[in-house]
Amino acid sequence: MEHTVQDEQMQLIIQRLHKLQHDLSEEITGLREMLSEVGGDREQFDTSERSDALQQRNMAKANVMLSERRLHLVEAALRRIDEGDEDFGYCRSCDAGIPFARLSVRPESPLCLNCQQQQEVR
Repeated sequence: MEHTVQDEQMQLIIQRLHKLQHDLSEEITGLREMLSEVGGDREQFDTSERSDALQQRNMAKANVMLSERRLHLVEAALRRIDEGDEDFGYCRSCDAGIPFARLSVRPESPLCLNCQQQQEVR
């Protein structure tokens, strides 16, 4: 298997992963704070305000889950790189090299674009 990512590109990917890890951690913290603030004292809300607060809370919960899932992928990618995993940058499904263009956008992605699309269809 010929690696599709050059050394200098790998450094950019690692930097991007560390920045994502930091940004996602901060985002999750902020969302959790918002969750604790939304819908505090329910007696003070009228019905429409309660409905809005519930909708905000549900959206924040969904965003926390998505951010936590992405953070997990970012941390897994960093672990693989730190452990010298030779398979980083290769699709976990088909073993094809993941192009740098994809890794520069989604450096945590364990799948090539084709396998990702196939998985989303299922």
